[in-house]
Amino acid sequence: MGDGGAGTHGVGPRLDFREAQGECGPYVATYYLYRNDAPVVDGVERVDCGQIRFLLKGEGTLSYFDGGAVGSVPVMVNGPARTAATYHVEGGFHCFGVSLRPIGWRALIGRPAHRVPHVIDGRELFGDAAYALLEQLRGMDSVDAMIAAVEPLLLAHRRPVPKSHLLFARAVREWSASEDLDI
Repeated sequence: MGDGGAGTHGVGPRLDFREAQGECGPYVATYYLYRNDAPVVDGVERVDCGQIRFLLKGEGTLSYFDGGAVGSVPVMVNGPARTAATYHVEGGFHCFGVSLRPIGWRALIGRPAHRVPHVIDGRELFGDAAYALLEQLRGMDSVDAMIAAVEPLLLAHRRPVPKSHLLFARAVREWSASEDLDI
């Protein structure tokens, strides 16, 4: 769930990630596989644009600094965060995740961010196919194989995004990565 915080029982985390390519590139920033075999994993969830997470192993709770707390669901869609959170996971923690770009939130999730609770059950957005995919992912070890398995689900649920939104998002990405501060 977070940025790779250390396990509390000495078993270090392992993170393997890939930058999105191809048709999903405009919607997805990165894919990642996070594994931590400590019996208890505690960490901090940063503010982010939104994530789709397939919990391969472990169950836990996200506790938000605004006082709310949410239990994990097997396929979690974490909304664009307004605040950081802490997480506590038991049973080891293995997660395949999809980090969304802002355009990806619009195209793949299709809900106004300010109307989304902290976590949505993936079944609500993607139907039973999300849980069938989770079972498939649990039998895989390769990030590349997981990406190949998840991309058809994402593309099948893609909604059209106005061209002006795509152009604006690209301009912001280019501006934020530019060495030229006068842009």
